[in-house]
Amino acid sequence: MKVSSRLLLLTVSCLLMAVVSSCRSLSVKKDYRTLAGSWKEEWGAEDVKYNDIYQIAHLGGNKLAITCKGKANYIISGVSYDKKILRLQLEIRDNKYKTGSATVQYELKLSQSPSVLVGTAVNHENKTIPVRWLKQE
Repeated sequence: MKVSSRLLLLTVSCLLMAVVSSCRSLSVKKDYRTLAGSWKEEWGAEDVKYNDIYQIAHLGGNKLAITCKGKANYIISGVSYDKKILRLQLEIRDNKYKTGSATVQYELKLSQSPSVLVGTAVNHENKTIPVRWLKQE
């Protein structure tokens, strides 16, 4: 009798762990799916007069890919998301004038609205600038 009750208890424990793990996995997938889509960038700096459009794709698991629409010279690397902060590095390669490249480090957090990422960008001059990405429909 004791062996069967222990076996039942072990089976129930394993099932509970599987359910909890599955719920966490669904939560992570939902967060990553929320990030997927087109995002329009708005800079909190007066000397920046353009608004790039970034495309975020969820590649599965905890992997994201980000590209900038129409900007082949924008190389994005170091993409990470920990369910709180989206981090990435943008390298802008200036092939036209051969002046080298500039990097921008982003840290963005989903605001209360899931359609707005708010944070900062640190430019090649080490200047921190507020930035927002607005999700496009």
